[in-house]
Amino acid sequence: MEEKRYTYKPKTTTFIFPILFFLICAVVLGKLALQNKEVLLINGILELNVSQATTFYWVLFTFSVLLILSGSFALLKGFMSFREIVVTGKQISAPKSGISSKIIHIEFHNISNIDVIEINRQKMLKIIHSEGTLTIPKNMLSGRGEFDELFLLLLKKI
Repeated sequence: MEEKRYTYKPKTTTFIFPILFFLICAVVLGKLALQNKEVLLINGILELNVSQATTFYWVLFTFSVLLILSGSFALLKGFMSFREIVVTGKQISAPKSGISSKIIHIEFHNISNIDVIEINRQKMLKIIHSEGTLTIPKNMLSGRGEFDELFLLLLKKI
């Protein structure tokens, strides 16, 4: 059997929208932190004085910036590296995770179960093998129908 290859990279929209959302959050929270002169009442339960409220805004601002940086890093890494899933007659080779450069090789006789799982409306291919679990998110495969094709191909192999 010849090899079957599937491009494995993040979709731009998967990262762009969250990056933009947290960019807006960072701008708003930074402005609030710089200009804060009021106490903050959270759900009518927790009251923070001006200093505590300012610190709270800065913490949320920092968290937003960290999410922007990590999303940008993952997006750049996805586009700067070429990764793929390769299915041969004896094994599947795939990146260990969505942002990992490490490729793992799993021989079909070591696979005990293959299933499609859904978490928060995101489909994933879960491959349980003798050394652990490999999860392949549907949104990391570029072409339409590639996820289902890969799933059916692996079912035939085990």
